[in-house]
Amino acid sequence: MRRRGLRARLMLVILLMACLGAPSAFAYIDPGTAQQVWSTLGPVIGVILGCISAVFLLFWAVVLRVTGYWKKFPGIRGMKGRTIAFIALACGLILLALGLVEHRGRASTAPPAANALATKGSEVAYKRVIVIGIDGLDPRLVERMMDDGQLPNFARLAREGTFSTLQTTVPPESPVAWMSAATGMNPGQHGLYDFIRRNPENYLPDLSILKTSPKSAWRRSNQPYVPASTQKTFWDLLGQQGIPTVVIRWPVTFPAQPVNGSLLSGLGTPDVTGSLGRYAFFTTVPLAADDKAPDRVVEVKWNGSAIETELPGPLVMGFTGQKTSAVPLSIQRLPGQQRIRLRCGKNDPLDLTPGQWSDYLSISFPGGVSRDCPAMVRFYLSGLEPELKLYATAPQIDPKNPAFPISHPPGGAGELAQAIGSFSTLGMPEDTQAVLHGRIPSAAFLELCDRLTREREAMFDQELKKFDKGLLAIVFDTSDRIQHMYWEDDDPGHTRPAAELSSAPAIIEHYKRMDAVLGKALAKVDKETAIFVLSDHGFTSFVRAVHLNRWLIQNGFMHLKDSDDAEGTALLRNVDWSRTRAYAVGFCSLYLNLSGRDGQGIVQPGQEARQLQDDLAQKLRAWNDPETGKPVVRNVYRKEDVYKGECVGDAPDLVMGYHPGFRGSWQTAVGAAPAGVAVVANNESWAGDHLVDAPCVPGTFLTNVHCTVQSPSLVDIAPTILRAFNVPPPAGLDGKPLF
Repeated sequence: MRRRGLRARLMLVILLMACLGAPSAFAYIDPGTAQQVWSTLGPVIGVILGCISAVFLLFWAVVLRVTGYWKKFPGIRGMKGRTIAFIALACGLILLALGLVEHRGRASTAPPAANALATKGSEVAYKRVIVIGIDGLDPRLVERMMDDGQLPNFARLAREGTFSTLQTTVPPESPVAWMSAATGMNPGQHGLYDFIRRNPENYLPDLSILKTSPKSAWRRSNQPYVPASTQKTFWDLLGQQGIPTVVIRWPVTFPAQPVNGSLLSGLGTPDVTGSLGRYAFFTTVPLAADDKAPDRVVEVKWNGSAIETELPGPLVMGFTGQKTSAVPLSIQRLPGQQRIRLRCGKNDPLDLTPGQWSDYLSISFPGGVSRDCPAMVRFYLSGLEPELKLYATAPQIDPKNPAFPISHPPGGAGELAQAIGSFSTLGMPEDTQAVLHGRIPSAAFLELCDRLTREREAMFDQELKKFDKGLLAIVFDTSDRIQHMYWEDDDPGHTRPAAELSSAPAIIEHYKRMDAVLGKALAKVDKETAIFVLSDHGFTSFVRAVHLNRWLIQNGFMHLKDSDDAEGTALLRNVDWSRTRAYAVGFCSLYLNLSGRDGQGIVQPGQEARQLQDDLAQKLRAWNDPETGKPVVRNVYRKEDVYKGECVGDAPDLVMGYHPGFRGSWQTAVGAAPAGVAVVANNESWAGDHLVDAPCVPGTFLTNVHCTVQSPSLVDIAPTILRAFNVPPPAGLDGKPLF
């Protein structure tokens, strides 16, 4: 009898547990549907159970007890019917209460279903949001061209919605700015301050947008890189709410991380050698003593009408140690023709004439004792007579067979290549260095830019035609490279190489092309779609190059071991750290040689460091260019005044804000201090820039949403996009929604 009673108790407990867990036990229901079902049925179930309990109590007290009939049900007798009734009544009351609370909560606080246009008071959630980033889009030039009728779609968006300048970051560098826009955070939180950072222990410069995984330092890894920042982006936050996202070439997204949709990484994506773009140049011209990049040159000689050489690739580990992997390259001069026949790796031969680009060629570098490394490359024949001049792009990650994770899902890049054809994957494929080094002419560079823009347009078209809900975000950044090379101001001090023809019309034509891209997006826009167009910064001229480390030497803040170092040894290798109080690495970054932080620091933290900061800032602001008489530095920012967050300790102690026309030199960026004057003429083809004081180069912002906040900033972009979907911004963001 006891056993049967025990079995009855166990069966009843199991039955009660099953009933209480029933909403999630039968089948999968998405969170929104489950919430509606539970809040609707909960009160009903509670009432039903309450009524059953009351009837059972009455039945037990009057009928069963009087007649003694309950003795025929040993299970009930063992559990005591009164207990059963009370349990059922309690469950009913609990279900009733939970259902009412859930119903009230849904009515008052639950957000509307994702991707559905909904209004709650003054809040609006859009079904679709399109974000178009255009790197370096200058608001002054946009306004001028709109007034001239050259940008009709920009003008329409400005007329119907909002057009404004957009406060950029300090400093106004692309990776810093785009990361701030993506996260809604200042650099003190996301940790990016410059293209180049330094290791405080040994002072060596390193790339800030390409971080190596610690694991790869001692063993080969299929994922040797880690994200440059660990902060969540607006597409991460939207994905957590179940909103689908498509992100195309947003800067600093390598290696590609999982998203609720698809992502293709942008600026910061390396080539297969691990650099940000390392071309090769094959030539029969003897290497000149003053060649700007001798390490990129492969000297070759004709053997009759043929050349047998190799295309260099990544470093690999062999049985005898580390070596450079390579792919065979054959070049044959066709008799009586201005043409070569080229064969790279296992590809079929292709013919090139001077001034002609090849298509992408898929290749595979031998991996030594490890697996082979797939890649792709393009060639450009700069000259054949009297000397061979053959340019090869950096060996890029092949989207059809990626050596590193450049997309999510991992096969996404290959699927896109199947749809639109092969495309460049390098973070900055517009090879400005090849022009500056004299490897390809300006016309070839513009043709390359055209090809790259067509690729980006095809990516956008491919996604736009199937875009029906969620987020579509894309960044076009060829605009930045074209403006760097061809920017023209009214500044009479600007010097361009005499042989270089003016190509400012290339900028105008590219802006028109971006207007056409916007036109395609606007055709997709309806009342359920919000669209945002933004740039990370504007542009100005680059007339004078500033050797900041040379100025530090001249003013007693830095000392060298060898004062006769005319070239200025890079990587700060000639610095006497026992007497150096400050040094510059990166384009806008100035560091104190701080004791306890820097490897050989001598400046004491606290009062001495603050006094040194003030002294440097005062003297830098008073600095005038001896040749032109113009002030060099417009502003100097202390890190404590412009940054806040957990990463402030990694920030430069001072950030340079140069006057327009001035910019930190290429030598300064890598820690060099060339002898002579501290400010020199910029005689390079790199004619425009934005690495000046941030208020001088604001970005551009347009949207079909009527914004209520004045003076928007890049950090406002992320919370604004979240607001468009009626997703509350998380705590800790520096930006605010603009509507």
